[in-house]
Formats: sequence, structure tokens, C-alpha cells
Amino acid sequence: MRSKLNIKLLIFRIISLSIALFGITYRFAHPLGDSTINPALDMLGYYTVQSGIMACLLFFWLIITQLKGKGDNGVHPWFRGAVLLYIMTTSLVFLALLTNRVEAQGLNKIVLYVNHGLTAVLLTIDTLRSVQTGVYRWKYAFSWLIYPLIYYFFSIIELNFFYRSRYFFLNYKTLGIGTYLLIILLILITFSCLGLIFITINHNKKRKTHEKAL
Repeated sequence: MRSKLNIKLLIFRIISLSIALFGITYRFAHPLGDSTINPALDMLGYYTVQSGIMACLLFFWLIITQLKGKGDNGVHPWFRGAVLLYIMTTSLVFLALLTNRVEAQGLNKIVLYVNHGLTAVLLTIDTLRSVQTGVYRWKYAFSWLIYPLIYYFFSIIELNFFYRSRYFFLNYKTLGIGTYLLIILLILITFSCLGLIFITINHNKKRKTHEKAL
């Protein structure tokens, strides 16, 4: 059964995808850092870029399924929640640890906040408007941690074999093992708490909807 096309939501998603895609494309065209390998290719190793690409893919996927008349049923809620979690932590970590460490001017500064803030806001609005109530499972909070843990081990490999750390808070050689472990613990707690908050809000929406029906 084809779902009724929500034109306003479709337009919002097209605009959101355009903004997110602009931010990621600009970053590949104007990479940061001084990598010895291909600078644009090197950008793929940043968590911010990876989460931004995921957000673009999600918006694109939602647009396609909506145009096909499937509504949002063609996109698994696990993936939607995961991408929101990853892009949201991008924003929080940037605001908490990186905002005073990155120097940018003009359009470069605008793109910085598109990638680290606006994309997360747009995806949050889309989630609140369109994700069905009660579809997030409590077990998601644990499986959503798989990607950040993989990135964590990637950072260890890169630091020890390529002598490079993309983020200062992932460099235990300069921070000291105590500070390093504390930061990792706080980041892990942030991921876990955010995931649980997303699931709680999703379930509370279901309960409120049920109460209104009664």
C-alpha cells in the first residue's frame, strides 16, 4: 500500500540533504590538516566526516523511500537512531572539546558549524516529526556503540602504527593514560546516555499517544 506523500516533509528533507551534502563536499574540496597522503582521501578518517556522510545517506534514503510511496518504512529505525546518535555526539564533542581549538574564517567557519551542528539539528527535527513511536528497542542502546568502539580502535592503530592522532583527546601519549581513560569513559557514557534518552523519548511519545486515544 502506497503511503500518502507528505510534500512539506519531502521539501524539508531535500533542503536538509542539500545543506548536509554541501558541508561534506566542501570539506573534501577544502580539507583541513597537513596529511602526507591525498588530503581529500584523508578526510574520510575523521569521525565528523564519517557521521556527516551517514547523515547524507540517511536523508537521501528517506527521500527515495518517500518518493516510492513507502513512507519511512523502508528505513530501519535502528539505522535512523544510530545516525542521529553519531551526528549528535559530533556536535557535543565539538562544542565541549574542539570549538576553541579550530581556527576558521568566512565560509570555512560556516561549513564548520554546518558539519558540527546544523546537520544534527536538521536530523533531530526530522526524527521528532517522522519516526514512529515505540520503534526504538532498548537493546539498540548497546548495538549503537559498535561503530564508536570501532573508531576508537582505529584511533589506537593510527596512533601506534602511523604516529598520528586526529583528535587530541584520543592521544594517550600526550594526555597521559589517566586523563585519556577518563575522557574515553566520559565519551562512552555520553554515547550510552544519549542513546537511552532517544529510546525513552520515543517510548514516551507512544505512551502519550495511547493516553490521548483513551
